[in-house]
Amino acid sequence: MSNLNQFVKNISNPNDKTIYVLDGGQGTFLENNGINVNSQIWCSIPFTKNEFWDTSKGKSHERIIMEKMFKDFLGSGCNLVMTPTYQLNYSSYLKELGLNRNIETLVEYNSLLDKISEFTREQANTKEDILVVGSIGCYGSMILAEFTGDYGSNSQDIDFSSHYKPQLDNFIKSDNIDVIIFETVPNIEDLKYLLSLNETYLNKPFFIGLSTNDKQQLRDGTPLKEVSDLLNGLKREGKINKNLLLLGCNCCSFESSTKSIKELKDHLDFYIGLISYPNSGEIYDTVTKEWHKPLNNLALSENNWQASVDSYISNGCRVIGGCCRTTPDDIKCIHEAINN
Repeated sequence: MSNLNQFVKNISNPNDKTIYVLDGGQGTFLENNGINVNSQIWCSIPFTKNEFWDTSKGKSHERIIMEKMFKDFLGSGCNLVMTPTYQLNYSSYLKELGLNRNIETLVEYNSLLDKISEFTREQANTKEDILVVGSIGCYGSMILAEFTGDYGSNSQDIDFSSHYKPQLDNFIKSDNIDVIIFETVPNIEDLKYLLSLNETYLNKPFFIGLSTNDKQQLRDGTPLKEVSDLLNGLKREGKINKNLLLLGCNCCSFESSTKSIKELKDHLDFYIGLISYPNSGEIYDTVTKEWHKPLNNLALSENNWQASVDSYISNGCRVIGGCCRTTPDDIKCIHEAINN
């Protein structure tokens, strides 16, 4: 049985006890190592530079750091690594590079995605049994609304397909992508669109990570109970894509993540694996543009992973990792906490 098939079998079985580890904050790692990711396409920006791919005169600094990022996360015990493509939707790609929307640029876009997926696969193959997860950012990632869920007053009329389809089409067809993850979904209409994708089209295993606030709501204010009720209704109607393996929370505060996972678990009427990969708990000061630790030490991932991992697992989490400001050290703590 292939590693992917075994993973799907394990995750789909409510009696299986295997817990998997996802990698951590890729943008944080790159920034901490001197890579400027301040762009429309964030962590993908190094891949747009010719010197990243042309190694005839040696590897560029950005390539060395990118390879080190994967090496360090893999060395910390993760089983799944994500492609650095969260912000690399087609529209943001065009905007960053000053290109027009046409057949030629779509071909170039797909070529870049192919190269990134292949690069990530090469890094994953340095260890055994590692799965590559194709990262796709929510619609909100394109309009800077991941943390508000504010898609405007007519969010039900948004053409979500135009945002997702170019990147999703590529990942579905790519042999280098094992699983797809839709990240940081903050808005109920965005979620409804993703849940409407049927098995004929989205025929590859996928996860959905929800962007949640400290009140057990999506960022747009939708209670997580309503999210569970939505899924319960789709399940009763036989409209849940069987390839949806995991649902959970990401890019949320460390302290509230356990409560949000429990809220989902308590109101779901059927088994689905859960996933949690919160932020470190550090707080960003928009004035000084610096991160600082919260006053409440329990709100920080540092030294608190064991209790959180125990809570995640007791509430049905099958994959655990880190998001913003988490490092390979955090992933090591998660790995050790699971083994404990």
